[in-house]
Amino acid sequence: KAILESLYSYYDEHKNVYGEIYNTGLQAQLATKKSRGYASILEEHLYGNAIPLDVFHNLVDVASSEEGTAPLKRYYELRRKALGLEKHRSYDRFLQTGYYDCETPAPTTDNSNNENEVSEFYIENGSFLRLKTLTLGYTLPQAFRDKLKLQNARIYLQAQNVFTVTAYKGADPEGLGYPYALPRQLTFGIQIGF
Repeated sequence: KAILESLYSYYDEHKNVYGEIYNTGLQAQLATKKSRGYASILEEHLYGNAIPLDVFHNLVDVASSEEGTAPLKRYYELRRKALGLEKHRSYDRFLQTGYYDCETPAPTTDNSNNENEVSEFYIENGSFLRLKTLTLGYTLPQAFRDKLKLQNARIYLQAQNVFTVTAYKGADPEGLGYPYALPRQLTFGIQIGF
């Protein structure tokens, strides 16, 4: 009981905020229902999955009947016996994680086990070695420039994003969330000064 009260006390304290969030969602669904000509919001939701209303109602009837819930009741009875509980409630699975030194998140709004700390699961080593820009140039000899009456003459080849060495699995370790690898660019140029 204490676990349920701890879990739902936060929602109770903020019920007006949640009420407004749900009301906004409901109003959007009503607008969609009306604009597309559905008889109900339920019909609008089922249409996208091609589920007829009568099939849905039949599933609800079977699942809520004594016959439909029998397998779930058998499961809870087996689980109650395996866990050594006098009575099994759906929130009993959280009992062992509520206020103990464990890694499993508990259904509580206080941070007794530091569950809301940022996960490092998807962080990987982003170290890399990259040759970002390479320019090779050649200035024509003075004798050749004098024949063409040029003060300055140079040809060059510039390459960007030449190579990257990394164990990073993403597209670009320097990309900061950009989902594509940087393209390799080659530029050939001639600089002439008269």
